[in-house]
Amino acid sequence: MFTSLNVTAQDTLSNFEDLLNTEVVSGFKSKQSESEAPANIIVITQSQIKNRGYRTLGEIMKDIPGFDFSNDEPSGEYPAHFLFRGIGGVGQQKYVIMIDGIPQNDISNGWVRNIGFNFVLTDVERIEFVSGPGSSLYGLNAYAGFVNIITKNYAKKLASNKISVTAKMDYGSYNTYNPEIQAIYQTKSGLAVQVAARYYLSEGDYGLNRLDNGNYFNNNFEPDSVLTSEYGMIANEPNKKLNPGFNTNINDYYVRGKLEEGRFSLSFNIWNKSEGLGSEVVGYEYFTNTNNIDYKVQHQGKSLNFKYNYNLSDKIESTSKLYFTNTSILPQTGFVYTYQYQSVNNGIDPAVFDKKKSYNSEGFLFGAEQQFIFNLHKKNKLFFGYELEQKVRQYFEIHLDDTTPESIPDSLSVLPIFFSKNGAILLQDEHKFGKYLKATAGVRFDFDQYYGQVFNPRIAITRSVKSGFGFKFLFANGFRAPTIFELYDEWRGNKSLTSEHISSNEFELSYKVKNKGFIKFNMFHYKLSNLIILTPNTDTISMPIGPNGEGANYYTNKGNNSIMGLGLSSTVILLPELKISANYQFLTSPQSSGIDNIAAHKINININYLLLDLVNFNLRANWIGKTKAPVTNRYFYPKTTQSIADVGYDYVTENNPDGFLDPILLLHLNIRTNDLLKSDKMSLEPHLLIKNLLDTRYILMGRQSGDGVRPIDNIQSSIFNPIGF
Repeated sequence: MFTSLNVTAQDTLSNFEDLLNTEVVSGFKSKQSESEAPANIIVITQSQIKNRGYRTLGEIMKDIPGFDFSNDEPSGEYPAHFLFRGIGGVGQQKYVIMIDGIPQNDISNGWVRNIGFNFVLTDVERIEFVSGPGSSLYGLNAYAGFVNIITKNYAKKLASNKISVTAKMDYGSYNTYNPEIQAIYQTKSGLAVQVAARYYLSEGDYGLNRLDNGNYFNNNFEPDSVLTSEYGMIANEPNKKLNPGFNTNINDYYVRGKLEEGRFSLSFNIWNKSEGLGSEVVGYEYFTNTNNIDYKVQHQGKSLNFKYNYNLSDKIESTSKLYFTNTSILPQTGFVYTYQYQSVNNGIDPAVFDKKKSYNSEGFLFGAEQQFIFNLHKKNKLFFGYELEQKVRQYFEIHLDDTTPESIPDSLSVLPIFFSKNGAILLQDEHKFGKYLKATAGVRFDFDQYYGQVFNPRIAITRSVKSGFGFKFLFANGFRAPTIFELYDEWRGNKSLTSEHISSNEFELSYKVKNKGFIKFNMFHYKLSNLIILTPNTDTISMPIGPNGEGANYYTNKGNNSIMGLGLSSTVILLPELKISANYQFLTSPQSSGIDNIAAHKINININYLLLDLVNFNLRANWIGKTKAPVTNRYFYPKTTQSIADVGYDYVTENNPDGFLDPILLLHLNIRTNDLLKSDKMSLEPHLLIKNLLDTRYILMGRQSGDGVRPIDNIQSSIFNPIGF
């Protein structure tokens, strides 16, 4: 359970009924209502963020249908562990996070960043979640979908030479401090300056008193012997017990600023993520909770975005963008193994000292985008745009003890830095038929010196009404190019990889009751091809196996799959003071009995009640059904004679294993006041947020498919950990 109390001075609530007619920009790259946008879009507004007590983008995602999380904050070595509509990967490279239309993913590996506490929500106007492949709009990483975070614009909305400040201080369990501030100033000339910042500091719970039925983080000892880089395998000191738990501290910050005047805007983002690696890997492999031994991740990023809008004529709108993004993994990221690189003084061999294995990598993106919207006719709109980008991507540099680069086999050609130029041309046409019906057709052509040329079309037919029945028919293709890690990793890389592809069909039927609510039903089918998966090496001539097992398993384009889903969502305004929202998602794959790391059934419910226009009560419920475990994770599957023989000992499992993680029900309560002690200059809004209201003890599946085994030795001969995480 996490409990926090904060006091803020900020805006009043916006009208909840505006949700029924929200304008969005992500479906066509220009403003239109959510119901007529040629995409499946879910919108979260600033008032919902405040009322529901969302602290991070990840918490919002858990209320959105389609998202499955395998780890929670702090997330671990990679920045995110979630799947969307059954699609995911290490660090999630198949989903894009954008701020005002500019991608923020890791440059080198495509990872999703900024879903944790290294992001600020204070100055966000709305968040647009788009389901389905968005490559025909936003390129290579928008394979499964994307989210576009729209920040507020204050130009011409404030009195000149006036400054407005929103301050928030959050204190909670485990010595958690979370100050946030937003400042806005407008000059007499009309220049608006706004800055939003956040600092999040928490000791965390050290992973103590959590469920650990497999003894992954408790009651473990170091192995009998240690593989050292100086003397090979040597005997360890006897009976060296590992500390229980794991590092869950967080020390993050985020700063976002914007300058606006007339037609131009200039914005920037700076962030830092410094966190314990959490429960990403098991405690008996790493010193996950040992004093004075680093077990942490430190990622940083920054971006700069210039935008200029102008009209060439009364029928032609133009937008020009220049942007720069930098993401980096600092050498502070790393860990010390329990079975190598650790201190050993056995009284026989010379003493060996701890060596931290650290990683660092950096990527740069320079881009330019030009957009034109031609309002050819009141029933027809044409969009044309092009992008040019220069990327600088770096493969991981690995160090021992922060000084000595770890040797890479000479037989592998691994280059540390890669330069690539890429571009894209986008064309879309929108035509109205009558009052309610609209058809959209578009195509995007991407070309890159690494992944070649990709052609992605999209088609949509929508019927949008203020009340009554509406519908959407959607078709789109998408792609994802291989990452630097997949191409050049010294153990699993394959320089011959090509792009993954996806084809989607989706239908949405909706019914609206004006100012009272709506209900939506949607169904979709994905066909995934050329997927990059890790496979055993069966061609040792073209891919030789190295002396240490390099290339025994490597990435290949051999995966094919299909995913089907059904969804139901509704928002109902029962009384002016009482609103209820709910959504249900069903996911399955015709090729198998389920999708690994995915719950086939999920339900989210939100109840919001405003008492006397003063106190807002919000209760959120997340029910996650049985989650399918990969077959390699033995902890969740029944033991057999063959499985025991494969592992090498009689390992433990959960009680009554059936191949699934048990269902989870979580409740979250947020109580906030509305403009308490309001005056002309200030208002106070105390909040009380209780995460996990029922104090439920539960576990998540974990990112890894399950390849960590606790060595059975003389010290620890009776603790039989399973294969898995």
